[in-house]
This record gives sequence, C-alpha cells and structure tokens, in this order.
Amino acid sequence: MEKKEKPLALRLLHGLEELVLTLLLLTMIVLAFGQIVLRNFFGVSLIWADAFLRYMVLWVAIFGAMVATREYNHITVDLLSHLLPPRGKAAVAVVTDLFAGGVSLLLAYAGVLFLRDEMAGGELAFGPVPNWAAEVILPIGLAIIGLRFLFHAGRHLHQAVRGVQAAEKAGGSPS
Repeated sequence: MEKKEKPLALRLLHGLEELVLTLLLLTMIVLAFGQIVLRNFFGVSLIWADAFLRYMVLWVAIFGAMVATREYNHITVDLLSHLLPPRGKAAVAVVTDLFAGGVSLLLAYAGVLFLRDEMAGGELAFGPVPNWAAEVILPIGLAIIGLRFLFHAGRHLHQAVRGVQAAEKAGGSPS
C-alpha cells in the first residue's frame, strides 16, 4: 500500500528540522576543527568556542532525537515482540509509546522549571548568551518528542483495534 503524502506544511516543517540539524552538525565539525588548528598551529583559541560546542552537542542530540521519534527510528529493546501477532505488537507499542510520551512530557515540564531557574540566575553560557537561551531546546524538544510518541501511540492503537492492514490503508505504517 502507498502511504498518503504528508501535507505541505508538515513536509516544510520536517525539512526545516533536518536543515537545522544538518547546519548544527556542520557548524560543530567546522568549529571543533578550527579550534584544533588554532591551538596546535597558532597557540591560541576562541575563548567561547568550547562552551559553545558543549551546547551544540545538546542541540544536536535533541534535534536528532526529534527526527528519530518522528520517523519512529529511535532505540528500542525488542525481546518478545517477534513472538506476537501484528495486533499484539501494536498493543505493546501503544503501551511503550504512551510511557515514552509521558516521560518525555514530564521531562519537558522539568525543563521549563529548569529554564525558569536559569533565567533567575542570570549566568552566561558563552559570550553574551545567557544559559537559559542555550538550554531552551530542552523543554521545546522534549515536548515535541513527547507529542510525537503520543501520535505514534494513537496510530498503534488504531492498528491494534482495527488491524494492521486497515491502518495501512488509512495512511499509517506498521512499526
């Protein structure tokens, strides 16, 4: 069965997400290489670059997790699902997706509280950039991840109730 094509706005949003991830990763590589060259050949370095790179790792990790969750390509532990029929697999996926979504949304809430504390602290991450601005990806990214897991739970619930073939006809894909 062919999948239904995603709406243009969603395709643009996904493309933007992947573009940001690519640019972040490319910037990290170039900056880290530049730091190595500056230190080893010129005995100097950019004072802000190491802290900036640490925050870039956070942003790349969150954006990568957002893309992986969107595509349902995140890490899974698969001990028994190969023994289950398709509807059983879908039912197990509902439970695990709801759990992962709930945990992600709780972490997003904790991220909001963390950001509030960081804003009150007023410390700088690197250069003139405050800590909270460098860490704002935490609650936003975790909320998006949580919502995507809940979306997948709904899709898997449809598969468990209606059967995998019915879900495929509706545009879903079996996991």
